[in-house]
Amino acid sequence: MPNVALEYYPKKGHITAGASFDMPWYQDYDAHKYFQFRNYQLEGRYYFKSSTGANGDRPAFSGLYLSAYANAAIFGICFDAKRGWVGEGGGGGLGAGYVMPLSRNGHWRLEFSLQAGYFYCKYDPYQYENPINTSYHDNLYYYKWTNKPELFKKRQYRWSWFGPTRVGITLSYDLLYRRVQKRGVSFISKERRYHP
Repeated sequence: MPNVALEYYPKKGHITAGASFDMPWYQDYDAHKYFQFRNYQLEGRYYFKSSTGANGDRPAFSGLYLSAYANAAIFGICFDAKRGWVGEGGGGGLGAGYVMPLSRNGHWRLEFSLQAGYFYCKYDPYQYENPINTSYHDNLYYYKWTNKPELFKKRQYRWSWFGPTRVGITLSYDLLYRRVQKRGVSFISKERRYHP
């Protein structure tokens, strides 16, 4: 699904912080099919390899990592004129992944990731046309509610999920690329500079 993500990593260490936004907005009004989704996610990662690398010359924060995330989402999903759901939810969980530099300079990277966790949402089913008066046609969508109108309350239904929540193959570009290198301090060179 279409998405954008940013990850910040410091100059040293194993931990990074990131945020992502998923935004599929597929709709086919004639077929009554919709996959409209907005997902906001915050994520922290722990990379097993040090940011400096064994030789101090590899791209920072690559290789195997573990992650923890929290997310919030709004959605509208519809398969046909009689089966639709709209609601909001949130959750969190853990993940793992691998980041592999693609280019020699390390700017381009390929990432494989898997996340699993818990997602809880409140929702309402809906359908095309009036569910009570089937002879009345106004080309609108209605909540699936056949009880008294004054008893209706939004988001009466609940749904929980525990299991895989995301599988990803991501091509990324390092905007603020930093190749961490080991640098020593030579007191001799400084001494010569100031005392010729």
